[in-house]
Amino acid sequence: AVVSTQSTGNTKTYDELQTLIKTKLMPKTSRISESYRFSRAKQEPQETLAMFMGRLKTLASFCEYGDGFDRQVLDKFVQGLSSERIREHLIDDATIRTSAQALEKALAKEDSGSSAHKMACNSVRPSKKNHGANKRNNVDQSQKSKTETV
Repeated sequence: AVVSTQSTGNTKTYDELQTLIKTKLMPKTSRISESYRFSRAKQEPQETLAMFMGRLKTLASFCEYGDGFDRQVLDKFVQGLSSERIREHLIDDATIRTSAQALEKALAKEDSGSSAHKMACNSVRPSKKNHGANKRNNVDQSQKSKTETV
């Protein structure tokens, strides 16, 4: 669709008008303010590792980092992690070169920690059969002590 402006005789397409309106009405933020916002990012409590990485990449896309984009994202990802255990694992891994590798290794570490936690919880829980027997023994012992004191 072509729109004509009668006063100037110019014709512009709808897309050109949209672009013109956006550039005039939406002020451009400074690179410094975008870099500041990026530098302050930390993983939120309910934010997954993948969500955090995506948010960092979005924030960094406004910073004009050029060729250093992925390195900036990688460094900020490690710095902003909420898990100290995962952060230390990534810091100690000298093979990580990209943000994608960091995310992959962080996810693997998160999964291994989750599996270890589940195994530890399962080994601590008494089985239902033994748990019931323990309750019966405790009741028997308390009844026995009551009869002995009487």
